Amino acid sequence: MPNFRFQFLCLYLGLTEVFLIGTAFKGLWAAHNHVNWNYDLYFLNHPWPWVRKTMRGLCHIITFPTQHHHHHARGKNSAKNMCNLLALYDWLLFGTLAIETERPTQYGWKQSPQEEHSVWYRYFAVDMKKLG
Repeated sequence: MPNFRFQFLCLYLGLTEVFLIGTAFKGLWAAHNHVNWNYDLYFLNHPWPWVRKTMRGLCHIITFPTQHHHHHARGKNSAKNMCNLLALYDWLLFGTLAIETERPTQYGWKQSPQEEHSVWYRYFAVDMKKLG
């Protein structure tokens, strides 16, 4: 997680104010991305092409709510948009950037029938019926 490296570097270099402001901004932006706001869809689906293209460009730099919501959704992009502040990491480093133009239809992870009926199998991949 790049933000931890940044925080440790700031503290090591004695940049306490930068650490505090950066941590507060990161926390507020993360909270912003996890609420049920979808204002970014208005701009991504705007009738004017220059607005759509500008927003698409911004989505390559900053992670907006709908992008991160798809990270928490069941669908083809559930393993994408891992960062909740800088989309640059998803785009340039990890190759996991996905820009969606509609809301997710269903949230949660994909579960196999075994995971659906057994908490032990879901979290530990252990079937207690076979052990007992």
